[in-house]
Amino acid sequence: MKHDKHSLPKWAERFLRAVCPEELYEEIEGDLIQQLSRNADRFGLPHARRKLCWSVIRFFRPGVLLRNKVSLHTMNLQGLWMDLVFACRRLRYNKLYAFLNILGLSMSIAVAVFIFQYAAFQLRYDRFHPQAENIYRIYTRTQSRDQAVFESALTNGTIGPQLKRDLATVRESCQLLPVRHWFDCSLKYTGPQGTVINNERKLYYTSPDFFNVFSYPLMEGDTRTALQRPFSIVLSERAASRYFHHENPMGKILHLKGSCDEHDYEVTGIMPNLPEESHLDAEILVSQNSLENNPYYKAFDCYTYLLLDDHTNIPELKSMLPVKKDALQTSYTDVQPITSIYLHASLHDEIKSSGDVTGIYIMLTVACIILTIAWINYINLSMAIALARAKEVGIRKVNGASRFAVARQFFVEAFVVNLISAAIAGIVVFTASPVYHEITGYTFSFSELFSLSRYSAMPYLLAIFATGIVLSALYPARLIASFNVVRVLKGKYTTTRRGLTLRKVLMLFQFSCSVVLIMAAFVIHEQFVYLKDQNLGIDIQKTLIVKAPAHNDISYKSQLAVFGNYLRDLSVVESVTTSTAIPGEKVEWISPVRKSKEEVGLNFSIHVVDTSFIDSYKLHLLAGRNFVMNDFPGEKFGQKTEPVILNERAVASLGFTTPGLAVGKIIYWDDNACVIVGVIDDFHQQSFKSTIQPVLFTANLGPMMSLKFAAGIDSKRMIASVEQIRKAWKKFFPENPFDYFFLENFYDLQYKDDIQLRWILDMLCILAIVTSCLGLTGLSVYIGRQRLKEVGIRKVLGANIYSIVLLLSRQFLQLIIVAIMVACPIAYTLSNEWLNRFASRIPLHIGVFAIPVIIVLLMTWLAVASQMVYVARSNPVDTLKQE
Repeated sequence: MKHDKHSLPKWAERFLRAVCPEELYEEIEGDLIQQLSRNADRFGLPHARRKLCWSVIRFFRPGVLLRNKVSLHTMNLQGLWMDLVFACRRLRYNKLYAFLNILGLSMSIAVAVFIFQYAAFQLRYDRFHPQAENIYRIYTRTQSRDQAVFESALTNGTIGPQLKRDLATVRESCQLLPVRHWFDCSLKYTGPQGTVINNERKLYYTSPDFFNVFSYPLMEGDTRTALQRPFSIVLSERAASRYFHHENPMGKILHLKGSCDEHDYEVTGIMPNLPEESHLDAEILVSQNSLENNPYYKAFDCYTYLLLDDHTNIPELKSMLPVKKDALQTSYTDVQPITSIYLHASLHDEIKSSGDVTGIYIMLTVACIILTIAWINYINLSMAIALARAKEVGIRKVNGASRFAVARQFFVEAFVVNLISAAIAGIVVFTASPVYHEITGYTFSFSELFSLSRYSAMPYLLAIFATGIVLSALYPARLIASFNVVRVLKGKYTTTRRGLTLRKVLMLFQFSCSVVLIMAAFVIHEQFVYLKDQNLGIDIQKTLIVKAPAHNDISYKSQLAVFGNYLRDLSVVESVTTSTAIPGEKVEWISPVRKSKEEVGLNFSIHVVDTSFIDSYKLHLLAGRNFVMNDFPGEKFGQKTEPVILNERAVASLGFTTPGLAVGKIIYWDDNACVIVGVIDDFHQQSFKSTIQPVLFTANLGPMMSLKFAAGIDSKRMIASVEQIRKAWKKFFPENPFDYFFLENFYDLQYKDDIQLRWILDMLCILAIVTSCLGLTGLSVYIGRQRLKEVGIRKVLGANIYSIVLLLSRQFLQLIIVAIMVACPIAYTLSNEWLNRFASRIPLHIGVFAIPVIIVLLMTWLAVASQMVYVARSNPVDTLKQE
């Protein structure tokens, strides 16, 4: 104990020697020891050591640091400046190696910037709210016999307010009631410049607490009162510009017209457009209390959000959520943080389609691999020219340079190369951003790129930049700095077997990664070609989709029938049909269907179609008949035994062995008795990534109108016909906007994320092989020059060019073959995992991998052979006359 009171801890000694001037160290040490001893006697040793820590740390201040070794600091700056000058001279002297390194690194850094920015955008979804970690969404999970059968993002609208009343940890709650499909609506504004009418799919009824839960400010209006009064409406900037242009929207009246509501609404607030990285897509918010007297209001489900206290016990909260049970199934409510909705939740009735977290991690991994390949080029080339720089290092050591000074030179060179590459990459990013934004479908500002926030790409890019400098300079610096001066100056130094082995390992890793990327890109390409060639089971070609009128009043059926007849009389139109859903979108209406009332129901997709749907989309009727007008329900669904049509998957799910046996049988949709009048063949309602679901079709008019053009009509004539159809629409439905799109384009949107992944992976694999070949070219150039005399001797002894090229290329080709053998099982495993996401997929056969192997062998052979041929054709007289 006596020793402890009269000595400083080792860490304190090292710290003081580092920060204090040498002439003051002994005096400071003595004072601290004396102070430690006094405090130990007075307060005890533990308390004395705590005070000692603070006393030691206080010496780390400018007043002490500026007195410490100023001359040495100046000397270090001079040394760094000289290292920087030598680094620039070295790059100018070795122009080829500098060009190869900078080209590979700049391309890799540019791609990494794009990918990291895209990944940062995806990963920061919904994290911009100050209280993001405390905002949760309630969702519904329906279970039958202890198995989850259905999960929906929608819940009953009474749950949120009830939890706010009953639980002190629930600070706020709000509901978002969507309007879509049957309940879609339109807004109309009549102003000085005329009348503007638009269908609004991104309109939500919500409570005033919306602005308490979410941190969306208002540009105009008061968040506390904007949605307080009935028939109030808040518009986003985008929505306001659609209706008012340069007018001030505040206080203006918009007429809302929909299947469940029609009224005038006063604009009470303008909010900024919601950020792209939000799972919400609301452009218009309507006061929820406007629906208090609406007879349909209580039947609507909604999105429910809670703002919780910081220390809320989530498991305890979940245990208090309501559970609804009946004899056949149980409906639970659960909560999920909003920060996980976009990437980790894929429920029915989601506001936006979910992101692909696996694809993001794949792209991040590939970006790091691309950068690693570029750094490996730098390391390999640095190690290859180590022998040429041996005498330089030896002379510097003789002149007094330390190993640290020699190593520092190589770190400075690595810094210069990476810095120049980063600058060129910045120019590439700035120039190519418009094209990249068009491909990915989102934009980001350069202020976001250079932000240092948690979910910005910049901190990670800076970390990668620093890591690249260290990794690309560490081993070459250590290798060259360890040269033995005497052996080097005598010219007896040769590269070690360890250095050659490391170089081979790095090249093996480099080419294995390149081969894996090329094989993966080839598999993705083949899969998409396969999907394009597959039969969907439904005809979606030459189909125009028109959004039916939002307000389906009593005259809607007669108007639509007359309009349909008018369209059928047009020579360009083959058929017209309506439905609740169109191919390419999920059928959101899910309901249990059973063979008898006592059985547990199976969840079927419920699809409302009219009598022309099956013929218009050329669906194959396996048994029974199509719908007729008498199959439409009466004033209320279920007043009679309702006719329904099932797909083949639904028939099998109910236990019928053949479609014919199902026709005429009674089944139960919820509590409604239905008779099966027909069975159709399965078709792909969604992409091939989704499995075919059991579907129940019921007869009625739907809000989505499909116009099938005649077979001989080309695309130009179809586009020209749209204007004619628009004029007819205005005649029949003057108060409703003409809202249309082509079905084929809409269906292909399901593959948007996969197409982006395919495009990015194609770009990355091209970059990987080009970068690898750049490094291989530089290495082969150097090795070829090192073996010029050997080549001269062999040519004198009778060797031909072919044998010399084969000899010089053999070690490279051997490494590439080994890389292919390593890459094939890895590529097979990764490709198989990715293909398992699709319900229909290609088989992985040897041909899928053979073509990428041939491409890699051909490109690497060209990269190496082009240099080796130059060496092999050298004149032996010129190479052997020099000693």
